[in-house]
Amino acid sequence: MVVNWREFDWYSLFCKHGLIPRAKRQRRDTDKRDIFDIYSAFDIETSTVWLDPDIKKYNVHSFMYSWAFQIEEYTALGRTWETFLEFVHCIESVCTKYQHDKKMPLAPKLVCYCHNLAYEWAYLSGIYPFSNEECFFRDARKPLYIRMFGI
Repeated sequence: MVVNWREFDWYSLFCKHGLIPRAKRQRRDTDKRDIFDIYSAFDIETSTVWLDPDIKKYNVHSFMYSWAFQIEEYTALGRTWETFLEFVHCIESVCTKYQHDKKMPLAPKLVCYCHNLAYEWAYLSGIYPFSNEECFFRDARKPLYIRMFGI
């Protein structure tokens, strides 16, 4: 169901699902933060414009024109990177509020799945300055995971 993410009560949804019990987490997980028991996914749609009629010159401009973030059965949609960053900050504030209300030492994180993370990362790296601790690559331009704002 597509929702107006600015007006939706994300906090009550996150509270309803709670956290994954530590006993069910992998033993090799060294991160001490708890994880929400919520499935989520992220995808972008992009387009490329050839600026030169001669395609062999590679004078192109590529851009994102739509993003979608699925949390459980609810879908948040947007058209610009600014609205995406607003949405991510909204989810980060939900994580922080959960931490304060439950008196936890660290804010829990939301795990989000991405079908083609290398493709999304190529665009995300242009709008967010990832540090070395926030990314793990198996090869050049092939991230296994990225972290930003608690997601």
